[in-house]
Amino acid sequence: MTIRGVTYTICGDTDATDELKTIKTDVLLVPIGGTYTMDAKEAALLTNLIRPKLVIPTHYNTIPQTATKKQAEPVFKGNLDPSIPLKFLI
Repeated sequence: MTIRGVTYTICGDTDATDELKTIKTDVLLVPIGGTYTMDAKEAALLTNLIRPKLVIPTHYNTIPQTATKKQAEPVFKGNLDPSIPLKFLI
């Protein structure tokens, strides 16, 4: 979706599909929980391919099987290109 010239992509419950690898977006909301979605490492590597202007991780701390922020955040940050701005909202 595009709002006032800024493109947002919300990945939802997904893995790193071939289609996602071709997305061009300004703001990427990417799941990192690892249950029904990609895990933190896979999400960071996908983000590195997409190269958004901002990435916002989602789908952690949601159900007992998903990774917590404490578990996922260091893995995501450790695999994310540090030049890509990152914002955890919760």
